[in-house]
Amino acid sequence: MVGLLGFAVSCGGDEKANAWDINDSDATSDADVIEGGDAEDSEDVTPVVNPVPVSVETALSPSSAAAGSTVMVDCQLLDADGAPVATPQDAEPQLVYAPEQSFLPSTSLELVPVVVGQAKIACQFPSLSLVDETPATLEIVPGAVSRVVTQLDRNIMRAGESATATCSAFDAHGNPVPDAPTNVTVDSSGSGVEVDGLTVTITQSGVHEVVCTVDGANEELGQSLEVNPALPAQLAVSKVPDLPFYDIGQVVEVATIVTDSYGNVVESAPVSFAELSPAIGQDHSFGHGKFRFHQEGIYTVRATVDPPTLNDVVLSESVDIEVNGQGPTIECVSPANGDMLHAAPGSNVKFLGKVSDTQGISEVSVNGVTVNVDANGRFTHDITSRFGINFVDVRAIDAAGPDFGQENSGTCAFLVSDNWGPESASMDDAVSLWLGQQAVDDRNINDPLDSLNDVLHTVLSSDGLKNQLHSTLAAQNPLASGCYDLPWPLSCARYRVDYRSSRIDGPHNTALTLIQNGLNLHAVIRNFEIELRVDSVVNATGKLRIESLTGDLDLTLSMRGGRPTITLRPGSVQVTSRNVRTSINGLPGWLNNIISNMVQNRVQAMVETQVENFLTNQLQGVLDSLVSGLDITALGATFDVPRLDGAGNIGLGFGVNFSSLSVNSARALFGLGTQFTANPVTRATPSLGIAMPPGPSLLTSNPLRPIAAGVHVGALNGVLHTLWRGGLFDATISSNAIGSTFPPGTAIEISTALPPVAQLNGPRELDLMLGAMRMSIVYPGLFDEPVEMYIGALAHTGVDVAQVGSNATLNFSNIVISELYFSPIDITLDAQSRAVLEGFLRDVLQDLIDTSLNNALPALPIPSFTLPTTLNTYGLPGGSALGIRNPELGGGGLHLQIKGNFGVLP
Repeated sequence: MVGLLGFAVSCGGDEKANAWDINDSDATSDADVIEGGDAEDSEDVTPVVNPVPVSVETALSPSSAAAGSTVMVDCQLLDADGAPVATPQDAEPQLVYAPEQSFLPSTSLELVPVVVGQAKIACQFPSLSLVDETPATLEIVPGAVSRVVTQLDRNIMRAGESATATCSAFDAHGNPVPDAPTNVTVDSSGSGVEVDGLTVTITQSGVHEVVCTVDGANEELGQSLEVNPALPAQLAVSKVPDLPFYDIGQVVEVATIVTDSYGNVVESAPVSFAELSPAIGQDHSFGHGKFRFHQEGIYTVRATVDPPTLNDVVLSESVDIEVNGQGPTIECVSPANGDMLHAAPGSNVKFLGKVSDTQGISEVSVNGVTVNVDANGRFTHDITSRFGINFVDVRAIDAAGPDFGQENSGTCAFLVSDNWGPESASMDDAVSLWLGQQAVDDRNINDPLDSLNDVLHTVLSSDGLKNQLHSTLAAQNPLASGCYDLPWPLSCARYRVDYRSSRIDGPHNTALTLIQNGLNLHAVIRNFEIELRVDSVVNATGKLRIESLTGDLDLTLSMRGGRPTITLRPGSVQVTSRNVRTSINGLPGWLNNIISNMVQNRVQAMVETQVENFLTNQLQGVLDSLVSGLDITALGATFDVPRLDGAGNIGLGFGVNFSSLSVNSARALFGLGTQFTANPVTRATPSLGIAMPPGPSLLTSNPLRPIAAGVHVGALNGVLHTLWRGGLFDATISSNAIGSTFPPGTAIEISTALPPVAQLNGPRELDLMLGAMRMSIVYPGLFDEPVEMYIGALAHTGVDVAQVGSNATLNFSNIVISELYFSPIDITLDAQSRAVLEGFLRDVLQDLIDTSLNNALPALPIPSFTLPTTLNTYGLPGGSALGIRNPELGGGGLHLQIKGNFGVLP
């Protein structure tokens, strides 16, 4: 409704009461105890004759308010001398205000401003034809940040470039909040992601979400940033299948991977091929990157990427393909050596092989089982597959017979899985963080900091609430003013009640409980005392006491903008007071009852509102900053992994992001995705991805400790796969690197066509499989000239965890080779030579496994909660981390489970 002067009109009551309408029972209905004088003292009051009201005065409390808060308006009638006048029974005050859109519609003397700026508010009494000619001015400022919007100066860029964000913050009513304390985050962190203020620099290709954040905001809208690979910088080539020589007419693929200077695969880079020797001018191509040769010889194929490239140089790599007309004596046709099969572990795989010998073949066995061979030398055998690398041991005896026939052997390896992690994208839920009720709240506030609730209790027990209550009540002065009708016509008793001081003695309690999809916060604040001053027919002092005030609210714990956040569930807040008492000394009993009742209702409501605000803003904000400070940025990094031959390092990039979050009454379970990259990439062998054993990625069993982290074995396989892609298992190693137990001049050259695969074998044991490994060996006194052979092995190793500062590291030890397969190419070994070679290979493989595993994860990806530095003001160790203390290794199955106590990390 629009009233005088174009102002919006609000109707409401006044602070005038009829003494005859209030009796003792009414005065005490909202309080447990009211103390004061005797009503008979009213006979001593001298009546005052009210003059005629001639004007209206508008008083605001407060005069500056945030959007969404409540503004109390006091409408006071004045006489010709400017003195307060009692409000007639039939006079009803109304409010007029402008601009009208600055407030929510109201029918009382309370207004809720919603639009930032200045507003004018005036009281009017239509029945008296009076309006305040000098409206009060209200300065409306923005409320708390509710919504944050991110805008980037670009949506697409190349790896290594930067994008700058503009962060816009708004309150719940859409008002801009200038100078809001915004931060910029990216949904992934670690290797390849760097944030400097508002600028984001990313070297990891893919689509990233950039989000401006403000602690306590209800909505944070990010923007996607597509990062494409930079210019081609590196080219890697590999032969598929990777054999020492090939049969005439056999198809050989020259596989390629083109990467930029950050290790991102450049899919669009055009690769061309050319034969360099020996048959220049002859076309042996059999499709793009595939070749088939019809004559014996060593052929060189070169792959080339022309500019535009990094520094406009031509990228070029070549491979030698040796074609031997005799072909291999034993050939693994399908699966071929180094194949990856998408098949369920435990399913049957039909193995197809081929043997040939000028003497003819008398007997062939596969994994110790004799098989039938057809006229073309082909044979089949059903193999029950297992997860990981499977080995096929083929032995053949020629037709010279068992007494004079020569035996030859061949070993082939293939990788089986029906679940593959992405090679060039994040592996969701590779790491789990289990936070139990004990870590949320161990129900002991007197022990050292070892739960999230301990932080909340410390904040609640500080002076924060007391100071907030003091400043709020002081700004509301006068808490009440006006005049009350006396039992004489046209007479009233003037009064004014002011706040003077307050105290909250405590002790306080907080409880934090896991509930479905969130947390319940329960707080009990004890022993409020508020001191008042009353100016009326006589001056007096008073106190309002609240024995305890209980707050209860539900909070939702969820993922937003790539990070966990805490938000208040609408309608869940309940604040109740217990044993509220008001006492005013020095007033007549009847006036004591009136003022005590009126002040108590108002002050009690104000205290409850401030406690609610403290719980829903301060404590919720602290809890939100705690969970959003679940630190994963420190997990991601780039590690230098030494090459086996000592020739430099492989840059192992480790990126991490939040991938899932689920909460119930037993635990909060965070899922983290991991992504590993190698720079440079030197092996181009095609891959189905990272072998993942069947089963759930997240932890499913209760670790029975306050906090635990589960590292899925797939994360370890991801590291091994990445190091394989970076060429860690392709090396030339001299006797100096192998060890002093071997003759001087000993050397091996390793080429590995399959990535190593790990599988847990109990809570403290791990199996590691190596296969499709080709070695060229020089062992003086045994092999003075290089001999080649295929190697496969299954090793058992013990696993333990150690805490080094705030990090936990895995240690692999007691490595035992339980299965060893090796088949020399084109040579026959006697028993003594084979025994020496087997001992040599076991020692080499043990050293290889020890080095690769212990270098694979320099630090376990275990997140921790970082305490905000703002908590230093409460005596808390801001900047410190809360995480797993005294870690121990347990679990098994699919996870390396690191569990322990929850507390401040050293």
